[in-house]
Amino acid sequence: MPPGEEEALKAMSEPPPVSGNPDVIARHLVNVYKALGAADDDDILFERALDHVVNRNRDPMSVNRQVAAVVIGEGCDRRNELAQLKVPAMVIHGDSDPLVTLESGKDIAKSIPGAELCVIKGLGHDISIKYVDEISECILKGVTRYRQ
Repeated sequence: MPPGEEEALKAMSEPPPVSGNPDVIARHLVNVYKALGAADDDDILFERALDHVVNRNRDPMSVNRQVAAVVIGEGCDRRNELAQLKVPAMVIHGDSDPLVTLESGKDIAKSIPGAELCVIKGLGHDISIKYVDEISECILKGVTRYRQ
C-alpha cells in the first residue's frame, strides 16, 4: 500500500517541547493534529489539546510507540489474518487521511469477509469534531446491518 505522507510521520515523531507549561505542549499537539488532517479550527484543537495535557495521564513515549507501530505496520501484510475474521466489520476511513491512505482502508475492508467500507469525505487521520456525526452514522449503519 502507498505509505503515509512524510510530513504526517515527521509530525508524529517529533518529540514534544520540554516544558512544564501546558499551553506550550498544547500548541505542539495542535500542530500534530493539523499534520494528521484535523479539520477543526485552531481554538477547538487547542482546547482539546490542553484538555489532553492537563486531564489525561500523558505519556510522551506513547507517541514513539505509535510511530513505531506505523513504521512496522508498513512492512506487515495482515491480509491472511484479516481473511480469517468471522465478525461483523465496518471500516471507517477518511478520504483525506495523510497517515493511512484511503487505498489501505479499502484494502482492509476488502480483506475482511463481509466487511463494509464507510468513506468520509474530508476526514483525515485526526478524528475532528466536525465529523463526529458522520462517524456516528457509519457506526449506526454497521450496527443496524448486523442487528438483524
